[in-house]
Amino acid sequence: MKRSHFRTTYLPVLMLWFVIAIPYTLRTPDDAYTHDFLGHVQYTQFLHLQGRLPQPGEGAEAHQPPLYYLIASRLACTSPHHVLYVRLLSVLLGAFVLFLLESTLRVLGFGAFPRLLSLTFLATTPHFLFIFSTYNNDALAVFWGVCLWALFVPFVEKPSRKLALGLGIASLAGFFTKFSFVSAWFAVGAAALYLKGRGRLKLGAFNRCLIALAAGLPLALAWMFFHNYQRTGHWALIPMNLPLQRLPHSPWETVLTPPGFTSWEWVTPFTDHSLPVGKKNSLTAYLLASSVFGEHAFHQIQDFWLWFIFWVHTVWLAAGLMQLRRSRWLSAMGIAVGVGWLAVARYVLSVPFATSMDFRYIAWVWVPLLVLQTQALEHPADGLRNGWKRFFLTLILLCVLAQWAMITLL
Repeated sequence: MKRSHFRTTYLPVLMLWFVIAIPYTLRTPDDAYTHDFLGHVQYTQFLHLQGRLPQPGEGAEAHQPPLYYLIASRLACTSPHHVLYVRLLSVLLGAFVLFLLESTLRVLGFGAFPRLLSLTFLATTPHFLFIFSTYNNDALAVFWGVCLWALFVPFVEKPSRKLALGLGIASLAGFFTKFSFVSAWFAVGAAALYLKGRGRLKLGAFNRCLIALAAGLPLALAWMFFHNYQRTGHWALIPMNLPLQRLPHSPWETVLTPPGFTSWEWVTPFTDHSLPVGKKNSLTAYLLASSVFGEHAFHQIQDFWLWFIFWVHTVWLAAGLMQLRRSRWLSAMGIAVGVGWLAVARYVLSVPFATSMDFRYIAWVWVPLLVLQTQALEHPADGLRNGWKRFFLTLILLCVLAQWAMITLL
């Protein structure tokens, strides 16, 4: 990569990210816009005070793999600023994720301006900020999922032992961070299988990729068996007596219902996960809304701008999905998005709560989505006049400003 390109793409986005994320983290409460905050802190404090891993039942998150909490336990557990330090670590992980995304777009040959605009758009997206400013193992799990893709893409372009080793390390670390990482693992495997079938990945490289991905699986399964299954009879303990809003319809109906075809579906742009109406009628609609705003509702800015943010995301995503057949790589990205959707569908069928549909479980999907959206930005639909191209570009820039204003007012 030319240094001029690095300076004109990642560094401005990095500066913007720190300008947004650090002040937000410093001024908001410890439990702002996050999930299961107390359970995650309790896990870390247990490690620090007891000097051992908690067993299932010794805390709300005690069934979770330990890597995130082992790292957090090294960040001044006895300090009154411990939570802040861990949240700032999440901000740093967000910076690394933006770097990995920029690297992936660059390897795939996108120009500097489309990369810059796509990354700026994502860095100001509210849910991206919420994931990478919280005390939650989602931040590290998403990082490893993105890391897996950032290693897989150059591996396909130019296979090497170093990249294969990196895939193995990222895979092992991801499994020991959060079980939801398995969706990213399956997505990369499915993309590798597709690219091998299309002649884009040779058999030898394909085999090395699979070996690297599978290297950490036995250790992860062994940990789950001895830590969870032997004690609870479950591989991943999922409490079913939570005070959460259950789905108003059957899980199968929720999974199969297209977005926008149910009553009250679009009363607000948010998920309304705690109410008996809203996006719980459709898994796809819930994922779409939570990818922008998380599972939270906001009233700091006018509804017009909230809807504006949501529809710019939706239209740009739709334009990206229209790019699927333009190349093998884009088709592989479409397969990855499908695997992510199927992973959440499987979770909803097992745990029929509204919050089971949250995008955070598959937030690594930002990689294929960003690739598809950047493709739509660099190569818009044939026959689209320059005036329309400038119009859509203006809308994207306005959305960035609206998101920035919304975040500033939180």
